[in-house]
Amino acid sequence: MTDTRKYPIPPAMTIKDDGGLALAAIAGGKVVDIRYLSQEDPDLEEGLSEGGLTYEVALRLWWESAVGRLIVERLQAQGDIRAGVCEKGNFEVL
Repeated sequence: MTDTRKYPIPPAMTIKDDGGLALAAIAGGKVVDIRYLSQEDPDLEEGLSEGGLTYEVALRLWWESAVGRLIVERLQAQGDIRAGVCEKGNFEVL
């Protein structure tokens, strides 16, 4: 079963350049924490935006990196982790 839900991102967690790949902790049907690829790994985000990487490859590389592992640990402590895309104040699970 694929999780295709959209979750509103709390205003305090949105970023100026809304959009792009993110990992989010979901608890109680809400985004309780979110980490944006553009902020956590700008080089990887650049490869994605230039068309050299797919979402799947970018996520795998991010997830496997030292920084990514720390982010995953922090998010797991807060809820279920979901990978998705942010747009217009919403987090859509991939």
